[in-house]
Amino acid sequence: MKFDPILKKLTIFLLVIQFPLLLWLSLDASISGDEFLHSNHANDVVDYFFTLGTNQDALNTPVTNLKYYGQSYDNLASLIGRITKTENIFLLRHLMSAFAGWLIFLFVVLFTSKTDGWRTSFFSILILSLSPVIVGHSINNLKDIPFALGYMSGLFFIYLWIKEWPRPKIKTSILLTIAIAFSISIRPPGLILILFLGIAVFLLLVKEITSKNISSIYNIENPLVQSILITLTGYFAGLVFWPFAIQNPIVNPISAHILMENYPVTIRQLFIGELIWSDMLPWYYLPYMFVITSPVIIIPGLISLIVFARLLIKKPAFLILIFSAVFPLVYIILKDANVYGGTRQVLFVYPPLAIISGYGLTLLFNWLQGLQKKIYLILFTAFLLTLMVHPVIYMAKNHPFHYQYYNQLVGGYKNAFGKFEADYYFNTIHPAAQWLNNQIIENGKDSVKVISNFETKWHFRNNPLIASVKTSSFYNRNMYDWDYAVFSATYLNPITLTTRLWPPPGTIHTIKIDNKPVAVVIKRTSYDDFKGNKALKKGELLNAINLLSKSVNKDPFIEGAWLDYGRALYKIGNFSQAIEKLDSSLSVYPYFEPALLYKARCYNAIGETSESIHTIDFLLKHNPKYLPAYLCKSEILISDNKPNEAIYVLQQALIIQPSFSQAREKLKRLSEKNNFSQ
Repeated sequence: MKFDPILKKLTIFLLVIQFPLLLWLSLDASISGDEFLHSNHANDVVDYFFTLGTNQDALNTPVTNLKYYGQSYDNLASLIGRITKTENIFLLRHLMSAFAGWLIFLFVVLFTSKTDGWRTSFFSILILSLSPVIVGHSINNLKDIPFALGYMSGLFFIYLWIKEWPRPKIKTSILLTIAIAFSISIRPPGLILILFLGIAVFLLLVKEITSKNISSIYNIENPLVQSILITLTGYFAGLVFWPFAIQNPIVNPISAHILMENYPVTIRQLFIGELIWSDMLPWYYLPYMFVITSPVIIIPGLISLIVFARLLIKKPAFLILIFSAVFPLVYIILKDANVYGGTRQVLFVYPPLAIISGYGLTLLFNWLQGLQKKIYLILFTAFLLTLMVHPVIYMAKNHPFHYQYYNQLVGGYKNAFGKFEADYYFNTIHPAAQWLNNQIIENGKDSVKVISNFETKWHFRNNPLIASVKTSSFYNRNMYDWDYAVFSATYLNPITLTTRLWPPPGTIHTIKIDNKPVAVVIKRTSYDDFKGNKALKKGELLNAINLLSKSVNKDPFIEGAWLDYGRALYKIGNFSQAIEKLDSSLSVYPYFEPALLYKARCYNAIGETSESIHTIDFLLKHNPKYLPAYLCKSEILISDNKPNEAIYVLQQALIIQPSFSQAREKLKRLSEKNNFSQ
């Protein structure tokens, strides 16, 4: 036990130092992927309440679906910003995020010190402090970090409530109610804490009944009555700052929760070198991402826990942690839920996992100590210090891009680049856009047009030299009139990222993580690709061909210019040359959907039906949600006198996207014509 006073001091030191550290780190944190959306919606929520419900914008979110989020912490940030007239709302948001992140550390220490002592507290907070994903999200994520805080605090107060059974203190019940309300006010899945409390009450009541020691349920201090009061008060208090929920406090929160379980927005994710739609990711996506993005120091603790589990199996705190960490993941896997962004959406299970690993390291430490050989403890300490090196060096070198961490199991970030998402929350866009803004001011040239594959208007808000800021995917950059482009490697095909095409020609600045270019600033050297696209849209085909020929001669790595070149030739009936130009587009980006689509049309036009079908099948194999390909394939099959096969293709399209009206109308006409039942 001689180590405990030292470990207690180290734990308190780590906890205390994390507070100013997280605040300091948040000062230059990037604007994260969802922040503009959530900040804007928070303003709408504040307007809703300031106008006593007259302003209904917070209830009208057909595109973002944000009315289904409580996002109370975002709303609070906007309310504070409105009252204090804060100009840089994102700085305020990031400071508040850092505070919420630190409170997670606090509750981890409170939980472990109450349940297992300071050894477990030390190992748990050490693991959290060495977790770049947690640290990174703590400085700019007002959605997932506050929810993780509500979840962790809820678990702590549920534990205290159980421990105080059969006479839980009123103070504990009030704090548990606040934790439940806070969690629900962030996200509908906060309801899970009510489920956990209900399970705990049920088991405790069964225990009391079987021991013939149940007290009267009519006593207000009775835990059954308290649990009902906690549930009802926590539930309704969680809806107070949520406009959609208060329209119908019973139905709407439940419908929001159901929507969260079947979220309609799907995103292509780079996973093990493949771009896969988020609702088509393998079941092991989340466990895999936890393994490769957590610091390796968490693994020995989890392994030790399995070995020594018999020592903890009867401890309520341990069972609460296991259930709270494992149940949500198993539920998500069994539900085949739509998840993306690595572990971001389930960050709330990470603090319990860190504590579980802390338990394991404590058991291992105790066992080694029991062997009474100092060398074993020295080797144990050296082993942990070795595992600490990788995440510490990464965070020191790559601030503020902590959350993009990949551990040694995949060779670190450098080796993960091009195999997994490089920056799924677009954090590198922020410094790239800031750099460009400063350069434009320095150059003094006005009427500058900027595009980006992420929202960047805010970064240029005070620059009078900017004429326009638009969003465009990297692969469609030829379709826009721009002078400078800011692009992130996010959502790009690994073919693009792992060849000589990245950074692209014209790059004048890069933002790097572990020496990998994750965001780039490009200066346009020719406008012929844009002019050619414009001419093509106007039907000026010969002019388009002339401009696009010039464009690809100047820069042969613009896949969109080659595509437009091929499309123009297709429209004048020069199918062979069109295929040649489309192949040039595909040599730059082999899975470029519109190039494959037009190549299939060209083959069909020259009577090579099998090649046409083969090309479309190749396209759909790599992107089964590219809906125009289904229409194209059905047309090819119809022209080949295969209506039944065409009908099947259209049915497949509607399985992928039930609201695909073109496919539905075409299927109806085709089925009626061929007397085929849908």
